Amino acid sequence: MMRFAPPSLALSLSFVASLLPLYAGHAQVTPIVHNEMFETPTALLELIGLKRWTLAMIQDSLARYAPGDSLTSHACAAILRGKLRFADAAVQYYPPGLNGRTKGYFAVPVVEPQDSARVRYRARPRDSVPDRADWAAALAVFREHNQVFQSAIQWPPFLMGRLPPDKIEPRLAAARPLLEFLRGHRTERDRRTALWTLAHDGNTQQRTIAAVILAGFPESDSTWWALADALRDQDGMVSGTVSQVLSTLSRDAARPVNWTAVAGSLRALLDGTDLFVHNTVLDALAATQVDPALAGTLLRGGGELVLAKLRSHDPSGAGAAHRFLVQLSGRDFGQDAAAWEHWVRAP
Repeated sequence: MMRFAPPSLALSLSFVASLLPLYAGHAQVTPIVHNEMFETPTALLELIGLKRWTLAMIQDSLARYAPGDSLTSHACAAILRGKLRFADAAVQYYPPGLNGRTKGYFAVPVVEPQDSARVRYRARPRDSVPDRADWAAALAVFREHNQVFQSAIQWPPFLMGRLPPDKIEPRLAAARPLLEFLRGHRTERDRRTALWTLAHDGNTQQRTIAAVILAGFPESDSTWWALADALRDQDGMVSGTVSQVLSTLSRDAARPVNWTAVAGSLRALLDGTDLFVHNTVLDALAATQVDPALAGTLLRGGGELVLAKLRSHDPSGAGAAHRFLVQLSGRDFGQDAAAWEHWVRAP
């Protein structure tokens, strides 16, 4: 049954609606980017952050340049980058059942080819330091039990070296030497060595260990700066591990951080450098109460991907974008995408 407002209320609503364009200019703002959904019998795929391209253009290009490839594969990000020359792309898969969906869902944020200048990975370190003898135990766990290593660093007490060795879970027993290593590397000298290694050592495995060591120093702003900047590392193992570390700290050791020193790196990440870590950046900035005074530096003239995620069906991305925008703006427009677009594009 259709419901109608009483005549007096309907008149009032009509009058208010006639004034909205005068008081809410954001309602007239044309979105900078758009998202498009693609459905198959078994899955839904959402392209997030399109500007000039459309789903039809992408499918036509795939048919011409990569006829054997499909968007609905776990390699679709690599296909978009490698075959269609997108500046960056990522994919996150959600299995059926999430939010009542009967099909799997692929969230695919993208940066189109013409915006390649926005993707700014940091230069590969030129210095290559031989294995550090005092890091041998951690390197051995990383090399010989990598799956256990990755699982262990997602456990906050373990990652921050605060777990007594006798409390380690049986499934992580192989990571005991790593725990003892972290508990024994808590000095200022250890922190400075890790900072230098993460930024300058050409040895990717040691850069990875350095990120894990830094998790033991969340009280220092320089830890957060170094981890955020290292998300732009060109080595996927390094940036992936850094993302796990930063996510864990954001959930369990967050505190206010002055991000001014690495605002340039943050802008590169928000613009689309390594889209696999984009949600991590949004959550870290919200959790550490990024200063609203940085709004212009981080978003003005950009912000497309943040806005696109806010409009998307991606539960992780939409939630992260909303929390970030609320913190940075000091206000909450809820899911009113037009209002957020107006705020981001305001002078």
